[in-house]
Amino acid sequence: MVTSPSAPAIFDHFSHLPPLQIWLYAFGCVSPNWILLGAIAWALANTKEAMRKTVAMVAVVLQSAVSAYAQSPGSSSAPSSLQESSSPGKTSTGHVSYIFGCKRLENRWAPGENQIDLGIADFDYRRTRWPLSLAGELSLSYTSQKPTLPGFKGNFAGTYEFNIGARKVWERWSRTQPFLGGGVSVLGGSTTTHVSGTIYAQEGHNARPGEWGEAGLYWLVGRHWHTGFRVEYSYGTITLFSESLNAGGVHVMALLGRRW
Repeated sequence: MVTSPSAPAIFDHFSHLPPLQIWLYAFGCVSPNWILLGAIAWALANTKEAMRKTVAMVAVVLQSAVSAYAQSPGSSSAPSSLQESSSPGKTSTGHVSYIFGCKRLENRWAPGENQIDLGIADFDYRRTRWPLSLAGELSLSYTSQKPTLPGFKGNFAGTYEFNIGARKVWERWSRTQPFLGGGVSVLGGSTTTHVSGTIYAQEGHNARPGEWGEAGLYWLVGRHWHTGFRVEYSYGTITLFSESLNAGGVHVMALLGRRW
């Protein structure tokens, strides 16, 4: 049996979050960004109970970044101070981000189709003469419920993705940089059983090639930092316990990182 660190121990901390109404009230009082708050409220109203805490955490981080940026002394600076990519002498541009959010898999994963999505890293890199950026991402998703398909063992399930491809980032605007991307992927999935303490035994695992596509937006914060969001769809069929499953799905993720 293969053992792994206690992922459930990490997510147990989420259960101690205050009620979602307190989060929204607190951030609503300190920020004028009513459009963003409306989007948060809509997401919470249309999200299953199992995923609402994840949506709330993403919302809190985004709202914090927006509020901090709006209150910063340099937030009204000229566009040229933000768009360093067009400065003379620059040989490359890029972004490195931490990404997190939620992932929706196909219904065959039920009742574990809604999973917490954690990105180890997301990046893009472009030389000034390149029309497109090289892009990559490594992400993990996790749930405390396994599929109820016949023969499935374990009491936890998860997936992972390693994506590589190209990304087009539009850098014409001073505050925002929309992007589109896509490429090939390696997708995997597994189920595990809690043995004791922090010990978990892997019951089944499989990985296969696939593909992915995305759309998103970088929101520039100061001279070297960014926040934003991305929506991705990925697809790759794996086999677990003689059942074919798509280890990809729809990702909705927040971005926090550094740019150059």
